[in-house]
Amino acid sequence: MFRIKFLIILSLLLLNGMQASIIMRSGFEYAKQYYGYTNNNETVALGDIIFDKKLTLQDIYLSSKLSARGYVTLPGGSGFGVNPSEQYLAALAPTELLWNASIQEQKFFFEGGYYVSSSRLWGSELFYFGFLLPCLKKRQTLSLESVHNKITLNGSSYPTVGESTVKQFLLDAGIDFLDFFQRYVLDPKNLSYVPVQENIGFGDLQLVGLCDWGGVKKGIETLQIAIMLGIPLTKRQSYDVIWPNQLTRGAVNMQVQGLLQVTTKRWFYNPYLQCRGTLYFPFSEKRRLQKKRNDLVPGSLPKRFILNTVKPFEEYDSVVNAFADNLFEVLVEEGVGVSLLMGNFLYLDKGRLRIGILYEYMYKTPTKCKFFREEKVLHDDLYAGQIMFYAAYAPSNTVQLSIQMSEQIQGKLTGRESAFSFNIVYKI
Repeated sequence: MFRIKFLIILSLLLLNGMQASIIMRSGFEYAKQYYGYTNNNETVALGDIIFDKKLTLQDIYLSSKLSARGYVTLPGGSGFGVNPSEQYLAALAPTELLWNASIQEQKFFFEGGYYVSSSRLWGSELFYFGFLLPCLKKRQTLSLESVHNKITLNGSSYPTVGESTVKQFLLDAGIDFLDFFQRYVLDPKNLSYVPVQENIGFGDLQLVGLCDWGGVKKGIETLQIAIMLGIPLTKRQSYDVIWPNQLTRGAVNMQVQGLLQVTTKRWFYNPYLQCRGTLYFPFSEKRRLQKKRNDLVPGSLPKRFILNTVKPFEEYDSVVNAFADNLFEVLVEEGVGVSLLMGNFLYLDKGRLRIGILYEYMYKTPTKCKFFREEKVLHDDLYAGQIMFYAAYAPSNTVQLSIQMSEQIQGKLTGRESAFSFNIVYKI
């Protein structure tokens, strides 16, 4: 009983003198990416980032790798095609698979919340409780190009490829390398190649709570600590497709953010610093995982060839998980994300117009999964750096307009090569 009375009295003391207002924010964001960066900050095709490396046919097609090593022959074990140099599977083994990829994302969002200002605890503080609901439209394109698209079989590890080898290929796969790739590489894995994927749905619903001690000390305009809980609202896409179009990571997540905005008497010097940490909760889904095997998946070896079972082997079905033969139910543990945003603002027109130049560095620890008491790495650690331009104008005390543009200059995070956003904030 005493505790209840104490809480009631404390609540009345805190509410006395408080002022409340409703904040609403809506906006639009557009982001795209066509290329990425290596660890040495060299510009590379986005496909090399998606699949973690440049791929050759033998990296993801075990029949081709085994052919180059002499494990594949013809029925009867004699005649043309017995040696690897006479087989198109071996000739195609070192073929580079060039993936051209792109991402375009449009986001409309609405945020609503309740601001409460007080001077009862630390002299000056603001409390905010709200939510943010994004609606996303994401378009991904993926096209496969190869130096052997017209089956010349040149440039392989074998300097000369006989006419009979070319005839083998033409009889089994036709003149299009993509037909061969779909029929013998992807179909046995129950994997589809979709050049264009579009996905529309809701992003993560974010529940936000923050406290702002701006003004607690002279020169500190903003001093915030915020906690955000993200709840996925859209079902993730199946890994029956190469590089599925995922709107979100699919994991409940929690973000902790700290923000410091300092104002000085000089309009051109107003430092800004923001730190954010993101923790993802584990979730279950079916993922492709590379696995060692001592046989070939049915249908992956053209009928004219047979596997020489006299020579035992044990090889991974693929060097990357994206092209593994099978799906497994796993527990996914996304890595922890950390970002640091820092820069400076110019205050113009008595502070109503603010222009900022910022740099953001983002880092994410490896993503892992647990599978039959084993722990496998799905993605290595990721990082990115981007330059941001921000401008905000407040024509009145109740309305603020802002635009933001960013350009990625380093790193491996996908989807954010360049972005543009526009926001309107209303205060009631």
